[in-house]
Amino acid sequence: MTGQGFPKLVHSLEEYERRTGATLKSGGGDGTFGGMEERVKALETRAERVDGKLDTILRDIGEVKGRLSGIDGKLSSVPTTWTILQINAALLAFAFAIVVGTVSALKAFGII
Repeated sequence: MTGQGFPKLVHSLEEYERRTGATLKSGGGDGTFGGMEERVKALETRAERVDGKLDTILRDIGEVKGRLSGIDGKLSSVPTTWTILQINAALLAFAFAIVVGTVSALKAFGII
């Protein structure tokens, strides 16, 4: 952020005072560093933007959760492989029974 006229990052007030020679006044107010108001305003503006983006992200996450629960419901109604095999076996047994019954009937009537 040094390109925006802000001083390089310092890790303590003492370090800042040692580098710049500037100190905060004690008591009576109006004891901020030059440009502090602009810096605070810039930070507040960025914080508002971050809040807006966070609200959008949270809303999107809620939509994704809703979609996932819908997909979960659809997946729970899909038959399993075992169920499909059972259905196919039952259909094959039914078809076999029809063939055996038809052959038996045809033999009973002397057709074959």
